[in-house]
Amino acid sequence: MGCYRLKPSDRRDPESYKTRRGKVGGFEDYLSLSEIEELTRRMNETLSPIYGYGD
Repeated sequence: MGCYRLKPSDRRDPESYKTRRGKVGGFEDYLSLSEIEELTRRMNETLSPIYGYGD
């Protein structure tokens, strides 16, 4: 019995795996500039500065 949770939904599509490449800044390949700006704004407004998000 293998680990069914980590199986891709479509083995022919590398994007269907549960994990991504782990590339620094890789989210830029998936999100638009406006989405990144919105998420950065939300992080800056809601997360503790101790984490350093949005810097």
